[in-house]
This record gives sequence, structure tokens and C-alpha cells, in this order.
Amino acid sequence: MRLATLTLCAMLALGTTQTVSAQDKALTDLRRAMQLGNEALTSKDYKLAERSYKLAIELSKKDGVPAKAKSAVLVQAHYNRACCLTHLGKTGEALKALNTSVEQGFKDWDHLSSDSDLAPLRKLPAFQAWLKKKRGSGLQSYLKKHKAEVEQARTKLSAGALFKFQFKSKDVVTGKALELKASKGKVLLVDIWGTAFKPSVDMIDIYKDLQSELRGDGFKIVGLAYERGAEGEKAAGVKRLMQLKKANYPSGLADDPLIDQIPTFAGFPTTLLIDKQGQVRHLSVGKQDKKALKALIVALLTEKPGKKGPAKKVDGKGKKATPKVREIGPF
Repeated sequence: MRLATLTLCAMLALGTTQTVSAQDKALTDLRRAMQLGNEALTSKDYKLAERSYKLAIELSKKDGVPAKAKSAVLVQAHYNRACCLTHLGKTGEALKALNTSVEQGFKDWDHLSSDSDLAPLRKLPAFQAWLKKKRGSGLQSYLKKHKAEVEQARTKLSAGALFKFQFKSKDVVTGKALELKASKGKVLLVDIWGTAFKPSVDMIDIYKDLQSELRGDGFKIVGLAYERGAEGEKAAGVKRLMQLKKANYPSGLADDPLIDQIPTFAGFPTTLLIDKQGQVRHLSVGKQDKKALKALIVALLTEKPGKKGPAKKVDGKGKKATPKVREIGPF
């Protein structure tokens, strides 16, 4: 599936330093090349589409093309050219084009992992090795740039499990089973939320970004929604919202026994970070800062193997505190 191209108006809005006539000419030619490529790709004329995207790449280098427009077009043209080359059986060239797109700033790994145009390419060992290297380098790059934040986040993780936690539910959209044991070996974020709480709904966009950015590094998100009403109504309401928000992670339903596992439960959303061994290592309540949350996740993803301390008692007395009223979150 091709990436959407920029419109002429959008590209014109990206720069104002060139003369209008020079900019108009350069962007008009570039827009035509991208449109021709898109139309040819849609009609499965892969040879024409590949030539058109190649032309767009050359045209983007001309004077009069704003830097931001050039960067966006290079990402799209190289990616779409990779799709064409894959259909033409030129997998070596396709992988090179895809690599160039990534170097230019492409980072939608979810799209790349599901794009039907790249299906033959994904079957190749060379592609899998490349993908592992690129995604791994992304995590290492983040660590290099944000080492202090990650190390600070590491100090906020418990030495061992905060409390024992298990869940079993079904994805309200697909009906697939959701269980903690299915995520063993991965870092898992469990979002205990409710559709009636604005902070819970606001966090969906942050979770979508984190899922997309870190999925290939061994990270997953599962939502568990605590809802009122009949069972069918609960699932239907959560499904509508997840589809409306175009969530890229599953959500099931939460119930009282599930929430009773959490000592001092305080409201929605409650975010649990669970390590690769299935231990709850961090708990937060309310709307979270994306940067701080990502640093915590990366700290768990890059944690060195080793034994953790014994489970901690959250209330300090060895007993679970009575959960607070769930219907009224503090946020």
C-alpha cells in the first residue's frame, strides 16, 4: 500500500524563501511525478510507477523545493518505489530503496510490517536481518540520546514484583484471547482504563505512539477497560472507541476481581509496566507524560538479565489496602 503523497498546497506552505514562480514550477513538476506514480501503482503498472517515483526523487533535488517538502517526498517516493521493485521481483533494489526511506525519516514500523505490497520482501531472511538491525539501532540511538533519562527512570522501577498480577480477557475488536502469559519475554504495558474518563481516552494516542515506536523492540500494550452496564454493552462501547481512535493495540474488559489484585487502587487510568519475567515493576495513576513513560519502558527493555528482589508490599504492612471507589477517578 503506497504512502500518501503531499498535496501541492501543503508543499507550498512549507517554504517561502524561493520566488513564487520558481517554487511553483518545481513543486508542480514534483507533484505531477508523485501523482503519476500513485496512479500507476494503484493500477498495478509497477514499471511506470517505479520510473515515476524515481523521477520524483530527482525532481526533489531541484532548486525551489523547500527542505521539509523534499524530506517528506524522499521518504514517500523511496518507500513506494520499494513496493514497485518488490512486485517486479527486484528484491535487492527494493530493500535498498526501503533502507533509504528509513534513513530519510520513515518510522512507521507497523505499516511496514503489514503492507501487502511488501509481503514477498518480508519473507526473505535478508529483510528480517535488516529489520532487526534497523529497529535495534533505533533503540540504541534513543539510549544514546536519552541515557540520563533512562538511567533516572531505572531508579523508579521496583527491584522485584510490586504485587502478583494476572489477567484473562478477550480483545473486544477481534475476540482473540488476552493473557499475561502470552507476553512472556516481552515488556508489557497494561492500561486499566474506562471510556467515561477523559484522561483514559487521552492516553490512547500516547499509547499508540509508544506501540508503533517500540513494538519491534519487544514491547506490547494491552488495555483492560472497566465499564458499567450489561456485558454486551460494555464490549460494544469499548470497541467503538478503540476503532474510532484507530488503536493499534488490543483492549479487553476489566472486572472487580482483576482490580482487586492491585493494592491501593486509586483511579483511571492505572498504568502497569510488567517486565519480561511477568513481574509488575511500576505503577502510575492518571495521565502520564509520554517522554517519562517511554524512558521507563526503555529501561525495562534494556535491563540486563538477573534475579530480581522479592515482591514488595505496596502498603508496607503486607496486606492489600481496600480499593478506593472506582467510579470516581481522581483525574
